[in-house]
Amino acid sequence: MIGKERALEILQKVIAMSDGDETDAMLSTKQSSLTRFANSTIHQNVSQTASDINIRIVKGKRIGVASTDRINDEESLKKLVKKASTIADFQEENPNYLGMPDPSPVKEIDSFCQATAAYSPSQRAEAVRTLVKVCDKDSIIASGSFKTESNEIAIANSKGIAAYHPTTSAEITTVVMKGEQCGYAAASSNHVSDINIQAIAEEATDLCRRNVNQIEVEPGKYDVVLHPYAVADLISITCALEFGALAMQEGRSFMSEKMGQKVFSDSLTVWDDGLDVSGMPMPFDFEGYPKQKVVLIENGVAKNVVYDTATARKAGKPLTGHALPPGSTWGPIPINVFMKPGSETLDSLTSKIKKGLYVTRFHYINPFLDIKRAVFTGMTRDGTFLIEDGKMTKAVKNLRFTMSMIDAFSHLDGLTQQSMFVGGWFGVRVPGALIRGFNFSGKTQF
Repeated sequence: MIGKERALEILQKVIAMSDGDETDAMLSTKQSSLTRFANSTIHQNVSQTASDINIRIVKGKRIGVASTDRINDEESLKKLVKKASTIADFQEENPNYLGMPDPSPVKEIDSFCQATAAYSPSQRAEAVRTLVKVCDKDSIIASGSFKTESNEIAIANSKGIAAYHPTTSAEITTVVMKGEQCGYAAASSNHVSDINIQAIAEEATDLCRRNVNQIEVEPGKYDVVLHPYAVADLISITCALEFGALAMQEGRSFMSEKMGQKVFSDSLTVWDDGLDVSGMPMPFDFEGYPKQKVVLIENGVAKNVVYDTATARKAGKPLTGHALPPGSTWGPIPINVFMKPGSETLDSLTSKIKKGLYVTRFHYINPFLDIKRAVFTGMTRDGTFLIEDGKMTKAVKNLRFTMSMIDAFSHLDGLTQQSMFVGGWFGVRVPGALIRGFNFSGKTQF
């Protein structure tokens, strides 16, 4: 960590060297430590310190982008600027370029935890020991990883933007196994003290113990209860692909046709809020513009998409602070997503199902079958169970699903009161859910 003053000083120096009409630059540093374990034994402990600067120089509508990891070397910074300038000289004009944002006040958010930044290899090892001890009681084998990070990002431009944000994160993921049985659990937070290792171990081993003598069920439509892990898998990809302004403007998103329409169940409300500390907050985007709360879906109505400078100016809309780093071709996307919870528990949702399935999580999701209809395919993993007469009964071999997320979330029939933050820096906070008529299109071999 080099701190706000030094980070912005370096960026201003780089910008002052530019011969462009407009220039912006981003500096980031990361100190990351990771402990991996398999067969209930730690087998790798690694640490990484990295830093880099990205610069974007604009001449008319010609844009050059370059980067370097030598942030403190004067000569390297000069070469960086020259490289980006030369690239801009030889680029074709980008007709979609509409300028950099003007400065706007950025709210400071405290998401840096010193205890997380200072968390040691021995502390991570002790956490893994706690998890393994719980597994050992039932001869269950644990694998996974425990990562702690501290990051800082600073962004400045030639129009006066100067933004800085330090943050930390901690994330543990584990898959536990006993023969063909398996279970899963994970947790993420800015504050390592929020992660309850004992609870993670008990959650994973409980799934593993119940995930025995798996039966096959035929593909078809089933009412399903989805754990927050599974909901997060679906909603995060849906938001990334469908609720960005560029995707809408290019006609790739269903929002190009369904803006303002009732698309989903009344109980579905989703928003993006980079200032909410119950997620992984980020107060500005990669152009240095302050993030705004954006309601994407309200009571089932497709309300808004998120914008960066280019898409907002093209549409005549206010910026929302959702630009990705220079050079990205995705356009703006929501990366701090929240889903409104309901009033149920996973057990009460299960009790509403005569015959259906409980899904812990999905993996290998392919969301590109039909982007306009948000058709995904993927597989269940680490705990799929048959529900009979309102109770989870037998473990089920994994299934492949193929389903439009429009159809899935229009048949939402209940949400849990408790929500959960799932994922890392681009994670989501979601509840568990009951979806009627979820389509499973095939079987798997495990």
